Amino acid sequence: LVYPLEPRELIANVEALLRIRRAERAAQAERELLRVTLGSIGDAVVATDAAGIVTFLNPVAQSMIGWGEEAVGKPIGEVLSIANDQTGAPASNPVERVIATGRLTGLATPALLIARDGTRRLIDDTAAPIQQDDGKFVGVVMVFRDITDRRRLEGEVQKRTEALLEADRKKDEFLATLAHELRNPLAPIRNTLHILLGQFQGNADVEKAGALMEHQVSHLVRLIDDLMDVSRITR
Repeated sequence: LVYPLEPRELIANVEALLRIRRAERAAQAERELLRVTLGSIGDAVVATDAAGIVTFLNPVAQSMIGWGEEAVGKPIGEVLSIANDQTGAPASNPVERVIATGRLTGLATPALLIARDGTRRLIDDTAAPIQQDDGKFVGVVMVFRDITDRRRLEGEVQKRTEALLEADRKKDEFLATLAHELRNPLAPIRNTLHILLGQFQGNADVEKAGALMEHQVSHLVRLIDDLMDVSRITR
């Protein structure tokens, strides 16, 4: 037998149903806003549930790892492959580390992301736990970016810096050698000048020329001493 509801009970049921529908629509709107937001940012984003099963990946992540929507529902280890930058050996997956520890984590150093087609990209990343308001762990979100070009530019800058430092070192060595080689002949030149002046004492022209030469030799000595001082200070 079906007993008709009282008007008051019917109204209460309708109101409860409307509240449920409004809550569902609000939740759906929030999910759509989150999807659009994560899809619009420039970094790659991958989300999993608490067991490490992929639940979402934005277009940037799809492009970088070579998986589309078919990745949803697969284990993160099957979709996201990480290798050591130096050795190429497989490295631990940040998402799996978060699942194991429940804490935010990231690569200590940039690592290689191996795409589905074998393409390798240098990335840095952060993975964080997704928690409900009551603190319950429900999944992981991982954000990463391609830094291959940045690392290449950093390498070029480092090489140029090292080349400039080497050129500067060679310049200092050249100045030190030049100063030493120039200083050596000045002593015999000055001694010879004194001998010649001693033989022509009383000759005004010779003495005038000798004084000029002595002044210039002394000036050269000071310049060379300055070069040697600069070289010592630089070293």
